[in-house]
Amino acid sequence: MLGDLLRLALIVSMGAELLAAQADVDKLPQPQTLAFSEDAGVSIPEPLLFASTAIRFAWQGSVDKPGARSITLRALVAEKGSGKWTLQVVNPTNQERVELRSQDIESTPFEFWTVPMHSDHLKLTITGDPRRSRIQIDRCLVVRSPIQIESIVGDDDRVPIHLVRDKPEYQWRSSVARLNIIEDRQQVSCTASLLTDELLLTNRHCFSLQWKRMVAEFNAEEEPIGPVQSFEVKSVEALSRADDFAILRLKHKASGFAPGKVERFPRPVALNTRMTIIQHPGGGLKKIIEKEHCVSAGRAFDDYFEHTCDVDEGSSGSPLLNELGLIVGLHRSGFPPGAENGRNGATPMSRVFDVLETFAEGSPERKVLEEIRKR
Repeated sequence: MLGDLLRLALIVSMGAELLAAQADVDKLPQPQTLAFSEDAGVSIPEPLLFASTAIRFAWQGSVDKPGARSITLRALVAEKGSGKWTLQVVNPTNQERVELRSQDIESTPFEFWTVPMHSDHLKLTITGDPRRSRIQIDRCLVVRSPIQIESIVGDDDRVPIHLVRDKPEYQWRSSVARLNIIEDRQQVSCTASLLTDELLLTNRHCFSLQWKRMVAEFNAEEEPIGPVQSFEVKSVEALSRADDFAILRLKHKASGFAPGKVERFPRPVALNTRMTIIQHPGGGLKKIIEKEHCVSAGRAFDDYFEHTCDVDEGSSGSPLLNELGLIVGLHRSGFPPGAENGRNGATPMSRVFDVLETFAEGSPERKVLEEIRKR
């Protein structure tokens, strides 16, 4: 019996394999890689059968996803216990590691996300004294794609959103949500933003028409000012495959969250426009790039422009905002490895409005446009 329990404590079972992500946008450039996820359902046994020593971990396990380009894990701590412990996730390929320490948890329940770790194999350990703690690794985001897309321009300039709390950009974060799309046994993670209290803007390539359930999560931040709140999507109100945008309607109004600001008649984005982008990279917690690191550059057309804002898997659908806090674009794509002067791609907000105006008076699409302009 004891041997069976010990073996149980050393095994991490992560579920069924996932298929490669393939976006369905008609026109180039190709959209960035999608991150699929599955329920990990890994509960660390409590009470643990032994404490860690210099040669023995309190708990250890591994995550194996053959062919994965990156893996992102989420851990939920329901109770942190009275002892000090450290959960460590290590990428054996390059020794990259992330840690969660019990002394850093002020209150429970506590949500912890790793960064996207670029490997198909991760090692997990707990050291210290985790007795009377309750920890579950409940989500595993896996990226597999035959087409590798890069999205970091130069150095990675993204920072957790709470680090700009004393700046105007912090107030703009309220409208941005992590969007989880469930399709059969797969889950896609993207970013979305409120246009009204019940209309969301995101990328068309984030979901197929066979989607089962979509949930927008607000306040998914490292140091949130309130609890995470979830709102289920009721319907897809408008979309364009060519311009890679979709407008979704929530089942209930997202009360307490201010919609993003949009001009009633937005203009195309000019080159060298300073911007910022608020996103949920890797399906993780909210991050931002400050405007000195983020500009429109390269090419700018009525229906597409390029930008230097750093993004990652899960950033699809993130709003690009100008210095006034107006949403001027919708991030949609990365760039292939080795590309000279690599730039990411976006759909101008003016293009979204132009497309909606092509529909007949009284159509659902025109009604959505009128609803946005009247708010």
